[in-house]
Amino acid sequence: MYLKWQRTETTFLCITEAAKVVSIRTGAPKRLWTCFEKGPGSFPGVPFNNGCIRVDIKRVSVDSNSCSTNVSRSCATSSHENIAKADEAFSLGKDLTGQEVSQVRSWPMGSTEGSPNDLLTLLRAASTTTASGVTAQRAVVACISVYQDLPRSVDRGAFWQLASRNLGPRRSEIDAAIRTWNELSSRGEEGDGSDAGQATLRGAKLLQDACQPPYVTLFRRIAQQPEGIQLLVRMREDMLEEAGRAAAASAPVRAMSESLRTLLSDWFSTGIMRLERISWKTSPAALLEKVVAGEAVHSIRGWRDLRRRLGRRKRLFAFFHPSMPEEPLVLLHTALTDSVAARMADVLLPSEEEDEAPGVASGRPERGPSDRQRADGGPTVTTAVFYSISSTQPGLRGVELGNFLIKQAAQELQREIPTLQMLVTLSPIPGFRQWLEERMHRELQGEEEDEQGAGLARMRRQLLTDAEASRCLEVLPHTAPSGRRACCQAAAVASLSEALSSDEWRANPKALDALKPILMRLCAHYLLRERRRKSALDPVANFHLRNGAWLWRINWDADASNAGLSRSYGMMVNYRYILDDIEQNNRNYTEEGHIAASNNVMELLPNDN
Repeated sequence: MYLKWQRTETTFLCITEAAKVVSIRTGAPKRLWTCFEKGPGSFPGVPFNNGCIRVDIKRVSVDSNSCSTNVSRSCATSSHENIAKADEAFSLGKDLTGQEVSQVRSWPMGSTEGSPNDLLTLLRAASTTTASGVTAQRAVVACISVYQDLPRSVDRGAFWQLASRNLGPRRSEIDAAIRTWNELSSRGEEGDGSDAGQATLRGAKLLQDACQPPYVTLFRRIAQQPEGIQLLVRMREDMLEEAGRAAAASAPVRAMSESLRTLLSDWFSTGIMRLERISWKTSPAALLEKVVAGEAVHSIRGWRDLRRRLGRRKRLFAFFHPSMPEEPLVLLHTALTDSVAARMADVLLPSEEEDEAPGVASGRPERGPSDRQRADGGPTVTTAVFYSISSTQPGLRGVELGNFLIKQAAQELQREIPTLQMLVTLSPIPGFRQWLEERMHRELQGEEEDEQGAGLARMRRQLLTDAEASRCLEVLPHTAPSGRRACCQAAAVASLSEALSSDEWRANPKALDALKPILMRLCAHYLLRERRRKSALDPVANFHLRNGAWLWRINWDADASNAGLSRSYGMMVNYRYILDDIEQNNRNYTEEGHIAASNNVMELLPNDN
């Protein structure tokens, strides 16, 4: 067979004997999917899969017009007539863009008879519940092939725009199902016994089926393919990227992504997940590399840093899924200490004990913290500090895995370490600095209404107390006020905003002494009072409070890294997990919005309770 490649800018179109557009590549092609009317026996030695064979292109010479290369002598030469038909089927022009994906008129399906003539028909064949098993299977395989061949995220985003708008909820079928439900319900009310119950169940089933978008069927069929669930995770990542790129026009994509999230939540339930401890000594290097790449809270600076985080008094737990056995889905870093850590330096700075990494550097067997305490009189481990939890799969955003990982890891640690008394986190406050900067900007602009909820309605309209404003004007550079209280407040907020615009104030002892109590109070207000509906505005706070944790302590100068300063001026929080309180705290928070906070935190808000 001769494969003819036509060139327009950097887009290449491959045409086969059956006049099929089989592959679109940007740049020099390396391999392609192609399809034939003949069966697998016609091409001995060539992998055959559901009507598609994979052909590796060794050499392709391209000039300004066209070229051809011989791949297999057993295939016939493409006719000029079929090439002309293919040119009609697909309009060659500029480089393929996302807008042109839906214009493709022919995709590999394994045979010409009954094959869809465009991408939308292919998607419908893969998602309809009325298609035969063989037809649906071939359509799903072809959809996967098409999707994986799309070269850029923009093109994949257009794929999901097309799917979400045409495979979404069907209004006419839902309306018909509602009418049927009403008829069967009224008929059931007139009947009695089992007949009434059967009519109600039948109407409910029809309504349930009508409300299920066709793309849900597509997702389930993809999940049944080899490595299908892993592919769906990557597909949802592309959906989320498209939803963020075109927010105004992405409501259908967001709805489709949410439907897939619901399915993934079932497929990634905790009963299926496997908890595993990752160690420097026993875990493979490929897995350790994924740990380094997946750390999202406190970046790991090379192998030495990683080895320190896997030392004797550290634990790293991860969740794995049977469909992705080599991919750690969520990572939980834990430090074993004799007190509640207040700074990242307490858990990350090198020490003789961690740097030696017994069992690795010295070749001795690794011992637990209780063994070491008995052997050398070191401090007894009483506290487990969860200082970093990271999801490595963007496509699993919104699938609750981290909360179950913390609870299972806590149970594992309690079994391992009998002296363990406290389970706490050392957590970032990712939204505080941005919130305060926006709040100061609104204050200076005279905006007294908070658009995100009722938090500021409960807070006094002025950002600073009178004492805080006076203190700012004493210590920080400012424009002299005219004497009125409102002007003093505005001048103080302006001076505070100017001082916090850089981190130079941290090197000024007077400014540091003045700003510490102000920022600590504002941070407590942000965590306790600022809400999105009933939930805490800060995403990390919302995560731990939904899990049933206590807001235990706010720590000053806990993370002096660039990331820590940009998130929250270096402050961090301890959330405490008391296993007996988790259920009640979770219920109070999710149902009433009540946050369980310690006296240490509440005392930071003497006039804001």
